[in-house]
Amino acid sequence: MVAAVRIVWREALATDVYLKHIEQEKNNAAEVIETVKSILENKDNDLVKMPIPLQKTADVMPLTQGIKILKAVVLDRPVDNVALSLIIICVIAVICTVLSAKFFKWE
Repeated sequence: MVAAVRIVWREALATDVYLKHIEQEKNNAAEVIETVKSILENKDNDLVKMPIPLQKTADVMPLTQGIKILKAVVLDRPVDNVALSLIIICVIAVICTVLSAKFFKWE
């Protein structure tokens, strides 16, 4: 009888640990979703608060373009906005590659 009680008790503890693990995984997933959501919601607000010349400079940066692409995908926006962002990112990548090939020196 004692052995049966020990087995039941061990299974109950294992189930409790498993449920705590599942709860932790759910909390981690919710935290990731909230982080992405806050990034998508607040980046436009920060851009609007900047002075106009800084807004235009930040609008060309790859991170801003990446956020625009991510936002378009999440919110099902038209592909036109995404195509422009991808073109800007590709142009910046080509410029950086050419500059690095020209100025990077091996010793």
